[in-house]
Amino acid sequence: MAAEGSSGSSGDSFEEARNTLRDAIERNIDRASRTAANLDRTLISLSAGAFVFSMTFVSTLAPAKLWLPVLFFAWACFVAAMVLVILAMRSAQAGTEKAIHNAAAHLKQLEANPDFAREIIDKLRLPQPIVQKQITKNTIVGTFNNWALIAFIIGILGLATFAAYNLWQTPPANPPSQQRP
Repeated sequence: MAAEGSSGSSGDSFEEARNTLRDAIERNIDRASRTAANLDRTLISLSAGAFVFSMTFVSTLAPAKLWLPVLFFAWACFVAAMVLVILAMRSAQAGTEKAIHNAAAHLKQLEANPDFAREIIDKLRLPQPIVQKQITKNTIVGTFNNWALIAFIIGILGLATFAAYNLWQTPPANPPSQQRP
């Protein structure tokens, strides 16, 4: 009796472990998706903010406007970061649409011959569900996101270099001389 109980519980333990791992995979996929979306929003917000802020206050922060090509390069990096994030988002969307289309095609095939599918599942003693989860890494999205992050960092460094050089080279404003009565 003890042997039957241990063999039955080992099968249950296996299924529990399998289900736990499947759930962990699902949670981590969702978490990774949310993290990537937050990173994308953050990069776009910071790039747009740095771009607009520097355009608005360029005269105040750097009245001499020395090294303007560095500033223009920084602006180009901020715009590039925004464009790259948009391209990454579009690539991710296309990958999701492809996965949905593939799943729908497989479901259509399964529903076209339900009796045959049940017979095969029974004969092969396949676990339910018969469709295995397939996790693919979208390297294009990762590449676009990495380049966007690099462009943003270069833009920040360029903007900081421009501002620092201009502040260094701009003479301090002389306070109005006080006249004695």
